[in-house]
Amino acid sequence: MTIEKEKVLKDLGLCARCRQCRMVCEVPIATTMLPICPSGEFYKFDTYFASGRVTLAKKILLGKIDFDESILRAVYSCALCGSCKQQCPILNFDPMEATTVMRELAVEKGLADSIYPMPDTTPIECDCAACADSDTALFVGSQAQSDAETVKAIATALKKASVCFKPFAGADAGEYLLRKGDIKAFSAIKESNTAAFKAAGIKKLIAHDPMTYKVLKQDYVLDGIEVVFYLELLAGKVEAKVSGVKATYHDPSYLGRYLGVYDLPRAIITALGYELVEMVRTKENAMSSGAFPDYIPAVADLASKTIIGDAEQAGAQVLITVGRNAAVQLQKAAQQLGSAIVVKDLATLL
Repeated sequence: MTIEKEKVLKDLGLCARCRQCRMVCEVPIATTMLPICPSGEFYKFDTYFASGRVTLAKKILLGKIDFDESILRAVYSCALCGSCKQQCPILNFDPMEATTVMRELAVEKGLADSIYPMPDTTPIECDCAACADSDTALFVGSQAQSDAETVKAIATALKKASVCFKPFAGADAGEYLLRKGDIKAFSAIKESNTAAFKAAGIKKLIAHDPMTYKVLKQDYVLDGIEVVFYLELLAGKVEAKVSGVKATYHDPSYLGRYLGVYDLPRAIITALGYELVEMVRTKENAMSSGAFPDYIPAVADLASKTIIGDAEQAGAQVLITVGRNAAVQLQKAAQQLGSAIVVKDLATLL
């Protein structure tokens, strides 16, 4: 791995230290600025906000400081949710570059394994073929992202919508190697999977998890293969199942801020018969739930409890999200708070 030191330093030099990365700056109905950074709100120290990590990265690249346990903790406490980039007023500047560069350096120096909890990437087994000879495949993925029950529910919904597909199982997309900063290992998995896609004659890949969708769509180079999210194939094919129930939707960072998918889940929730209400932190300004198996549990708990509070304030009876991990984390927060909010993964409602 080769980091273009001068380019990165030039990029990081754009940070104005205005600290807008810490708060939601675009919520017209809010009377006060709303916190948006999970790690910063938990630790309450500059190093755990994006602007602080920019300073750390510059000093490390310039050789003024080196990694120690406290710096590694700050580097890997970032959820990589993209909220700082969304709030940053500097054109063409991504504060997360500081985090990704430091993670790559930590891996290069052999330091990441001491602090990064690599999730279980055992492939999910799913007997969910609909059309064995199809050139469309459902990327099943690993235990780090979902489980067999969720994948089966999505496969059933796709079959009901007359979507012809076959499962692509036995592989992980390498999402967590990328989050760790292990670019070499991620590239190896990417190349292996890409070759397997082509060998299987796949022309369209269906992703069922937001992070997997982001990685396959943005971080792989799949010439001749279209990558879609499963909800795209269900648009206009969902029947109403409830009425008179107020629901709010939590936007997962990888589906929302990274890929700009905001309206589709809401349209499907409305088609299911729910009365949709919005939280104060929503869409591009949504708080990350921190629902990643490689993330710090206490920080994820704080972020998720904030979301539950926003859902209650919105008057919702049901909080719907996309992805098994997010649903589990938010349900845990609701239980810890004693909230009456019911949390659902959209896949289980189809």
